[in-house]
Amino acid sequence: MLTDLYLPGLPGMAEQFAASPTLVQLTITAALAGAAMGQVVLGTLSDRFGRRPILILGYCIAVFSGLMAALAPTLPLLIAARLAQGIGVGAGLAVARAIVNDVAVGPRATQWLGTIAVFTGLGGLVAPLVGGWLSTE
Repeated sequence: MLTDLYLPGLPGMAEQFAASPTLVQLTITAALAGAAMGQVVLGTLSDRFGRRPILILGYCIAVFSGLMAALAPTLPLLIAARLAQGIGVGAGLAVARAIVNDVAVGPRATQWLGTIAVFTGLGGLVAPLVGGWLSTE
């Protein structure tokens, strides 16, 4: 959902910021790079400080930076906000898997990880439809 909901709006963003599609696509690159960094850094911190505080921190970062992205007056600020948003989302990705490994083993852990994968996939199916609808409204 970090990118799927967002993709249909790229042409409108390019027009809004009077920027090339390549520059606007940097917002996706920044979000994915942030998610990778967030998983490594915040996932590691969750081993030390606990899952819940890091998960809450990640959600706060994601929500705040999402608001920053929505209100960004310039493309560089949007790119920075998307990087931060990716970091916050990365916490959720890492901590969700860590929680499964904390509470389940063997087939039960496999079942829970499979459930997470199914819902992630469903989000990837539905999000572009919602994003397309939002970008036309």
